Amino acid sequence: MDEGGPRGLRMISMAEVHDLLFDMLCMLSERCEADGLRYCLISGTLLGAARCGDFIPWDDDADIALPRPDYARLLERMRGSPPGERWRLFGFESGAPFSYARLMDARTRTVHGGFLPGVCVDIFPLDGLPADERRCAAFLRRAEGLRRMHEYCNPTWTAGLREKLLAAPRICRARLRGARCWAERQDRLARSFDFDASEFVGGPCYCMGARERMRREDYFPAAELSLRGRSFRVPGRWDAYLRAMYGDYMTLPPEREWRGHFTRGAFWRE
Repeated sequence: MDEGGPRGLRMISMAEVHDLLFDMLCMLSERCEADGLRYCLISGTLLGAARCGDFIPWDDDADIALPRPDYARLLERMRGSPPGERWRLFGFESGAPFSYARLMDARTRTVHGGFLPGVCVDIFPLDGLPADERRCAAFLRRAEGLRRMHEYCNPTWTAGLREKLLAAPRICRARLRGARCWAERQDRLARSFDFDASEFVGGPCYCMGARERMRREDYFPAAELSLRGRSFRVPGRWDAYLRAMYGDYMTLPPEREWRGHFTRGAFWRE
């Protein structure tokens, strides 16, 4: 185990990170299933479940998504019945500078600053998208622009010197207004189309682009996949989702491209 973190804090190994994420996913899925809430694993967490039945070796967070009405009910019920001292729920609704929610293991911390203070599961709302393809493309361009302005406010944002110079006026404007301003704009835009009344849906509040635009029935009713021997809900057409997001998703990228979110590691607080 690595030692020598900030003030002697002990670094959390990737195996331990995955154990913490798995515990949080189990708790969240139990809450959702007990309350009849729709949810599914998405992004790298779904990819790991499909590819190897476990977390991707370099993945240091986890991702779930819920339709906006279920997302709101989950947060409301978790605020009314907190998940205990071990975990901390925070997000846009509680004043955080981003447009979704996070469940963090309160015993952990990171040292790179930014919007990721510890080992977290990201909880995203799914919203409706315009049915017309051209209108949807314009809508997602707006969402991408807001995501980029928000990203400029993150202390951990990294880019090459040329990109920073080209983006300098936008970076100044973004940081003058602050991350919360852009998160509020992301949230307002994302709520433009009702999930259950829309033919196409996605995640405009965090905007992964047109590749994530799918029909509502492609997400729900959900299917199930195993992660570490436990069954979790996943998009009904999870294979189509993964192909849209990653292409040939069963092929591992070169090891030099294995990058997580913690640029300088995560540590135990005590």
